[in-house]
Amino acid sequence: MVSPLEQAITATIGRKTRPVVDPEETAIEAVPRLILRNDPNRLAFTVHNLGLMPIMIGPFPDVSSIKGFRINPSGASAFVIYTEDFHMVGWDWFAVTVSGSSNILTIAQVVEGGVS
Repeated sequence: MVSPLEQAITATIGRKTRPVVDPEETAIEAVPRLILRNDPNRLAFTVHNLGLMPIMIGPFPDVSSIKGFRINPSGASAFVIYTEDFHMVGWDWFAVTVSGSSNILTIAQVVEGGVS
């Protein structure tokens, strides 16, 4: 049985979607790490900083403390969606800590079955 939530999402998007939790790296350190691989089927994602250090994320491998989008520690998050961020949502995304290490939770919403 299809849930009302799944019906609403499918009606809005026009395709069935599914969430993907932590597809790549979850431990972030002072060296940039890939957290989301390029995926043209990804419609949106969130990155939650679960650690005690700020992190920076960005769609470039040289993300740093001065280049990227800052996510503060202890549960702050960033949300990227195709209706506002266009193609960027499907690009490779990287993360780095400002100092020390931090854990993240990443949840992406992807089109099931890929591009037709």
